[in-house]
Amino acid sequence: METTSDSQPPRKRLRVSEDDHGADASNAVPNSTELTRSPDYWFDDGSIILEAESTQFRVHRTMLARHSSVFRDMFEIPQPAHGEPVVEGCLVVHISDSAEDIKHMLCSLYDKCVGCLPHERLWWTD
Repeated sequence: METTSDSQPPRKRLRVSEDDHGADASNAVPNSTELTRSPDYWFDDGSIILEAESTQFRVHRTMLARHSSVFRDMFEIPQPAHGEPVVEGCLVVHISDSAEDIKHMLCSLYDKCVGCLPHERLWWTD
């Protein structure tokens, strides 16, 4: 049994549950995390899901690989045949960036946004 300090109880592991298909609980989403789909970047024909914080973005793997050497290199690494989290047939990739940062990145890829950030002003609007 793990003990931490004199006044604190031992830390417990985060509880996880099985998904609808009976997948291994080690790949399940923790009960305390409620995931939301991005209203702007959830494409029915998307082929991969990026998960940042508690937001999921269903986008196109080819679009990411075309514009990002980081994603291109990541997609070239062979993936395990099973055991990875999947949503609606799409592999879920956990991203450590904030959901807001991923939204801005996707805005620049899909919508050619310039000045997506609220503090940026467009030079031709002055």
